[in-house]
Amino acid sequence: MFRQGSKEIMKFALIGTILVSVLGILGTIFPLAGILIYPAAIFFFICGKKSGFIFTLPFVSAAFIFAGISTSFITAIADVLGPCLAAAMMGELLKLTRPPGEIMVKGIGIGVICELGTIICLKVVNHQSILEGLREVMNTTIDQATESGQMTIHAAEMMRQSYEYLLQIIPGLIISFVIIGILFIYFEGTALLKKTGEEMKHYFPFRELSFPRQLIFGFLLMFVLGFLAGTLGIVNRDVLLLNICIVMWTLVCIQGVSVLAFLWRRPNFPRVIYIVLVVMLCFSVMGTILFFLVGMADLVFNIRRRFDAKKG
Repeated sequence: MFRQGSKEIMKFALIGTILVSVLGILGTIFPLAGILIYPAAIFFFICGKKSGFIFTLPFVSAAFIFAGISTSFITAIADVLGPCLAAAMMGELLKLTRPPGEIMVKGIGIGVICELGTIICLKVVNHQSILEGLREVMNTTIDQATESGQMTIHAAEMMRQSYEYLLQIIPGLIISFVIIGILFIYFEGTALLKKTGEEMKHYFPFRELSFPRQLIFGFLLMFVLGFLAGTLGIVNRDVLLLNICIVMWTLVCIQGVSVLAFLWRRPNFPRVIYIVLVVMLCFSVMGTILFFLVGMADLVFNIRRRFDAKKG
């Protein structure tokens, strides 16, 4: 589809820069637009694979600058720079025929580092952490609603407890969001490249995604370390373990979705229908529980290998 260093790739990179810049600006008004930056970053993933990280970096920087000027450079670090930089780097690593696991881990690492950079910068500028700022806004809003009679004291207390719980799991939610976004960039990007006839040494589709069984033991070790750290008073044990649970739940659910994609594969089955079904299930408690149970079963029993062996 493209020739390395050709005008077509240049146009492709420019489209990605404009699209990401616009979505970064709209994201301050419509949160959904900000989420769409991850699909838009696939442009930089493909450019990184075709022409390398150095070629793609100026376009990523331009998107970051345009979005930062129009909104805030601090928030643009996480919203724009994180996914786009990770996409370009993953494209470069794919070009160097690095293993998929390494590519995804490094991409997730870049995304998490950019999120952490935004959090640190906001604390330095505002002289308080994001959690403290959100807690202050929450308390002010609830106090005003209580004083005006719009909310009873009992309802206000329940609202404070609910918001406090949400504030405690923000770190786990951020990491989970980055993981989902980076994996989306990688698998959709490689699928597009595969359709254009691009050669990839370690290509495999999303339905074959399988985290190593050591993932279970790794999280058990994190639980033990978290428990010890909380017991020693180094960190808040309950908050740490809660966020570890959220990240673990996300990874296992992703594997569950991958297993269902494997089991539901049909030559004439429309992919759009599968995506719609998965999205609908993601917004239901029973759906996420189903993903988790299927993913955990695959981690323990390797369902897909058994299915292929029985089929063969």
